[in-house]
Amino acid sequence: MKNTEYDDYDFLFPHLSESLSFGLNCDLCKKRGYDFISNKIIWGNGNKNAHLMVIGKDSAGAAPHERLWKASRLTMLPLTNKKSGAKIRILLYKAGIDPFSVFFTNIIKCNEGQDKSNLTFSKLKKVCVFYLNKEIEYIRPKAIITLGDAKFINSMAIKLQSLEPRGFEESEFISGQTPFLGEVTSNIRAEIFNLKHPSFVEGKTRETNYIKNLQIIRNHIVNN
Repeated sequence: MKNTEYDDYDFLFPHLSESLSFGLNCDLCKKRGYDFISNKIIWGNGNKNAHLMVIGKDSAGAAPHERLWKASRLTMLPLTNKKSGAKIRILLYKAGIDPFSVFFTNIIKCNEGQDKSNLTFSKLKKVCVFYLNKEIEYIRPKAIITLGDAKFINSMAIKLQSLEPRGFEESEFISGQTPFLGEVTSNIRAEIFNLKHPSFVEGKTRETNYIKNLQIIRNHIVNN
């Protein structure tokens, strides 16, 4: 996907007014003994009645040179940098899924915690999962797409089981040997699909297969 194509999809850029907020300040790190309090929280953004939720890992580093698709540390919106945020929205759009009907969020809500030497992703995920679960229970999606390495899904307090591929394209386009599906361990039921991070989707062949996988997920939501 050439950089010029991103300019054609500026209309997919999310609106800050659609963010879901559980407050401006967070002291969860301090309660765990971490010497850090953040008041720069990147909450989930999108349709509050979404049947589909997309979950990334954490906020991307700043990209001030970009005209619109800047990283979430600048926009205060999850998944808004060019190579992940713009691309996943474009791929959803091409798959016939309106990105504005989807709810987007990250596991790590803190905008600067990982810049602190003692606050690694491994530590932060155990803290931020509190808010992630609140988002999941608030939105109550039918399906959840997680982006990237399947191993980080375990940080979401979700119990997974490996099932059959169900018609997905080659595993090259899905993290792991088979798609990972499971049930959220809360009061809701949602099927989980672990997709390869969109930044790895380059070229027509990979994009076509990724779009086909998204269409399978779309049909799953419609039929359930």
